[in-house]
Order: sequence, then C-alpha cells, then structure tokens
Amino acid sequence: MKSLLIIIVTVMLFSSLSCKKKNTTPDPLPPTYGTSTTPPNYGTLQTMLIQYYNGHTFMRTDSMLTASFYASPVTSTLSTMVNAGTVSFNNIRLQNTTNQYQDSTHTLNIHQANSVWNISGSSSVPAFSYTVTPSYPTFIGNNLLPDSVSKAAGVVITLVGASNIANYGIAVEIISGGVIAHKSLAPNQTSCTFLSSDLALLSPSTNAMIIIVFSNGTQQTFGGKAYAFDNVLEHIKYIKLKS
Repeated sequence: MKSLLIIIVTVMLFSSLSCKKKNTTPDPLPPTYGTSTTPPNYGTLQTMLIQYYNGHTFMRTDSMLTASFYASPVTSTLSTMVNAGTVSFNNIRLQNTTNQYQDSTHTLNIHQANSVWNISGSSSVPAFSYTVTPSYPTFIGNNLLPDSVSKAAGVVITLVGASNIANYGIAVEIISGGVIAHKSLAPNQTSCTFLSSDLALLSPSTNAMIIIVFSNGTQQTFGGKAYAFDNVLEHIKYIKLKS
C-alpha cells in the first residue's frame, strides 16, 4: 500500500481550496491510492492525468508529475521521505520540496512515449534511469456518479466505465471543507459505499467533490530496492453535499 503521507498532503491542499467557487478548478493534487497488489516500494514515480467535471459538464484536463523516495519500504504506516539527488524527466530537472519532487510549472509534456526518468541517487537511493510510455486508466462513467450526496443517507459510488487499471488499485474520496472521506479499492472492484458515519465530519457544501483515483503501474528493482512507476488518472467531479 502507498504512503499515507500522500493523504496528508491532499488534506493540506484542500484546506486552501475550500473557499473557492464551484466554477474554478484547483491545481492538480498528488493522489491517494487504492489497495496495492504488489510488494511495498521504496518510492513512487508518477505521471498523472487529471480531468475535471462540474456535474455533467466537462471543464478541463491537467497534468502533474511527482516522485517520492523513502528510507524503508512503504506500508500502511508513514515512512520517512529521503533525498534522491537530482531527479529529472526527459532531461528536465524536477523541483525538490522537502524531498518531494515535482514539475512545479506543469509545462512538461509528461505523456509522450519513451520518456526517461533519471535519478542521480544518494546514500539512501540508488542511481538509475528508466524509460516509460505512460498508459493511463480510462473512465467514462462521470454521468453515472451522483450530482449530490446526502450525509444522512450516505451513498453508493458505482464505477462503471473504468478500464486499464492494474497493481495499485482505486481510491474514492468525498471531500468538503478540506475534510476527506476515503475508501481504498482493489483494481477489480466496481463500487463502494460511504455510510452516514463516514461522512459525519464533512460540512454541507455546494462545492464538494468526488475524487476517484485510478492507477496503472509497474514495479522495477534497482540496487535491490523496488520502485513503482505509476500512471494515474484522477477524476474530479464537483457535487453538492447535503445534510
């Protein structure tokens, strides 16, 4: 299972988004994850495609590139992020912010075939390079997701129209006011239920979100340590959250 640190980062980012209006779109977010079917990794290198919907209306797509490396294999508990030296993608150096690497400009073409990750390495991370051709999950089931959710009644989220999902599963979240209700699913699961108790801490809002994170990844070993190369589709739908 991937690091819970990503969930914490998501909470922090959503705290800054809670006051935004429904017709705005937030910056891309590092995703949370579903149930992994691979052994724990020492790090994750991700290309992400994010798609935004306001109800049934398509808004825009965005991209994000991140990499994180850890002192020990990441399990269900937090693991310490470590410096990996210089991290680049197609010879473009990524920004290192507290040992989390990302393309802060969102200007890289991260979806092209035969893209190359280069890691210079450190005392904790071996030097390596790896060529990837991103192959993203697809999801065409936005119109079947609810436009509103009742906290009192709860909701069943049905994931119809998803494909090309492997290894790192699916995460489903309902978010309001910077608070997250989270479910982790295996790659073959097609629905999940949020009970009223799961939504108890969320505030009613006309600017709540359903976020579904689909993952299609592979695992490679360098210097005796496994690293995940992950293609992520993050689907964001704005909804109403009612009492």
